[in-house]
Amino acid sequence: MRFIQLTDEERAQLARLAKRSPNANVRKRSQCILLSSKGVSTTVLMQVFAVSRITLYHWFDKWEEKRYNGLVNQSGQGRKGKLVRVPVDCLEKIVAQNKNNLVKTLKDIQANYGITCHTITLRRHLQRTRLR
Repeated sequence: MRFIQLTDEERAQLARLAKRSPNANVRKRSQCILLSSKGVSTTVLMQVFAVSRITLYHWFDKWEEKRYNGLVNQSGQGRKGKLVRVPVDCLEKIVAQNKNNLVKTLKDIQANYGITCHTITLRRHLQRTRLR
């Protein structure tokens, strides 16, 4: 059993984050820490938040180390984009050469960089990099 000790100010701030944070992970972790401070056991928290005990302890450790900054996911988590290895200027030239034909653009990218992806992935990448 492990419980988090909170001050009244921390409790109020976590309650605000649990209700108003735009990030779902921050809301979930805030609620978990609040419940832990109220004496809810880790077994119950595991069931409520559908996570393992180790995950709960990681959340608690991050809270104790970094406080509010520990609630946010670290940068670099998640799957990396396929097309980030293609330089933007080269991608811009390939798109211009193929007159915005995504299928031909994908074939050129595969020939030059060995990267295969779907046309939807390419379109999404072009929109994010403002090339289309």
